[in-house]
Amino acid sequence: MQAYDLIVIGAGASGMAAAIAAASRGASVLILEKNKQVGRKIRMTGNGRCNFSNLRQGRFAYRGADPDFAVRAMEKFGLKETLDFFFDLGILPYEREGCLYPSTQEAASVQNALLCRLLKLGVSIHTGESCRGFAAVRQKDFRYRVASVDLKSQSKGDYLCRSLLLASGGKAAPASGSTGDGYYWAEKLGHRIIPPAPALVSLKSGWPLLEDLAGLRLQAGIQLLIDGREAAYDQGEIQCNRDGISGIPVLQVSRDASYALNEGSLVSARLLILPWLAMEQRKEKLSEILFGMQKESLESCLQGILPGRLLGLLKEWTGYSLDRRVGGLDAREREDLLNRLLSLEIPIVGTGGYQQAQTTAGGLATDQFSSDSMESLLSPGFYAAGEVLDIDGICGGYNLQWAWTSGCLAGADIAGERHL
Repeated sequence: MQAYDLIVIGAGASGMAAAIAAASRGASVLILEKNKQVGRKIRMTGNGRCNFSNLRQGRFAYRGADPDFAVRAMEKFGLKETLDFFFDLGILPYEREGCLYPSTQEAASVQNALLCRLLKLGVSIHTGESCRGFAAVRQKDFRYRVASVDLKSQSKGDYLCRSLLLASGGKAAPASGSTGDGYYWAEKLGHRIIPPAPALVSLKSGWPLLEDLAGLRLQAGIQLLIDGREAAYDQGEIQCNRDGISGIPVLQVSRDASYALNEGSLVSARLLILPWLAMEQRKEKLSEILFGMQKESLESCLQGILPGRLLGLLKEWTGYSLDRRVGGLDAREREDLLNRLLSLEIPIVGTGGYQQAQTTAGGLATDQFSSDSMESLLSPGFYAAGEVLDIDGICGGYNLQWAWTSGCLAGADIAGERHL
């Protein structure tokens, strides 16, 4: 039976980073990856350009039961260490609005650089081989036995290791191989699982007007309401689809929507027009324009404020016809129209699910792991990194930053204690 200092389950970003960190310090490493190639999900990130980190770092960018777990970890391996890590791999960053990409702006560059380093370090990589489970043992100083199966030949394998790293990902983007198996395996070791949910995902709505607005891109704020109360807010370009809304601001608030929908709460998205102005300024400016043109129609007054397709649905949206004269509105109607124009409330009935999600919220509870090393506080020699843990980031390279941070901390710690 083959034995290693470290076995890594999953060859995603965190798994490869951990393997490099451990092997570069002298540890013998085996990676088990059920896909035919390593780093498959990396190629999908940043629209194929791989937004691997961000110049702006802080607690604001991370979510979970304890976001400070990520903050503490990045005090040991943060942005500087990440840039050094990639420079050593031959990757130079290109920066755009704080987001960092490889200078080639091709995700394949990152995937290939990681793979080349793994091969150079002599890491054993078994692709097309899936973990069937693992168990704690005590056999000649080895702590874990890992069972696997070759997905092509169906032949089974067993390995021993001193340390085991679970880097199997969450449940987002199952086409990339993420199916949530790691939660079940970790539970068998006594680990608690924070219920997972899709994050960074589009929102679904049955609002009939979306059919007419499909393809519209609107600069707006999005106020996520849960049972009538604001739960999250973001702003930027929002895209209307036939069955819902998407765009970065929508993705940023989707985590809260996912959990609220799972709990049966009433969820809606309020789109706020003119988001670059404070609410009172929005109302004041709109009122000045609207009611400074008493003899004009609503269409004439609003054509410079609302996109044409949204303006064309004014009657269905607000109840006021385009040809209605502004001067013909009484005080109550004016106030009502202003309020309706400033916010467009859309009922939310679901999300794009794990199929469309970029990452998974929830996962292994971080209070059962060390933020310094990613080692389990319950099972010595058992580590977890990346998306399988209850840490997820907002858009902008933060989920990959978490993968590099958690993976490199785990790998370095494992190498440091490989001789028991």
